[in-house]
Amino acid sequence: MRADREAASPPVQNTTIRSRLFNVFELTLLFAVSAVGAITAVTTVLTVSDFEGDCPLFAGVEYTNRVFFRIDVNPSSFLCDFCIVVQVFLSMAAIFIIMLRIVMICSGLIKQSFQYKIRIFFMIPFCAMASFTVLVQATISTAGLNYFCRGLLDGAVDQMRCWMFQPIEWIVYDGYHFYNRLFKAMIASWASFLIWSILTTASCLVALFSTRGST
Repeated sequence: MRADREAASPPVQNTTIRSRLFNVFELTLLFAVSAVGAITAVTTVLTVSDFEGDCPLFAGVEYTNRVFFRIDVNPSSFLCDFCIVVQVFLSMAAIFIIMLRIVMICSGLIKQSFQYKIRIFFMIPFCAMASFTVLVQATISTAGLNYFCRGLLDGAVDQMRCWMFQPIEWIVYDGYHFYNRLFKAMIASWASFLIWSILTTASCLVALFSTRGST
């Protein structure tokens, strides 16, 4: 009987180690996704503020001559507001999940059956929803910035690049940082999509292995 108990202990220890490593991995990803979400929201808010409350995403550009141009923005800042709200909500949700996971781990409530239910009924659906929503938001940020840059470059000289319009003398708007900030928001959005996708896949794998381990 003693030999049987000693032989059965290593798999249990290995399972515990794997569980702890995954907890650290998951918490790290949640911290990261909350950080990149905050970066996206802050940079977008600053850009909207520089543009007097208007949203430069998908803004049209009309050149009056080779030097002066007029920016035709949508009076509604819905697209920028959508990007901000999505990332703020998901960042707060990630922080809430972090707090929930820490409480579960420290209080010893993270039993296999309870963890499986959390994965199936909460983590997987929420992470999948977050991945899809951030995909839409990142696509809007990317396409909106590219559209605005194409409008700026259409009437400019061939050697110009979009970021080169930042130090020009802006009259109505303050565009001194528009490209850097929108580019950071775009990169952070795609990083957020990648992290939420990894969290979705990891939760599916944990639920799958939990099901196999229980059979």
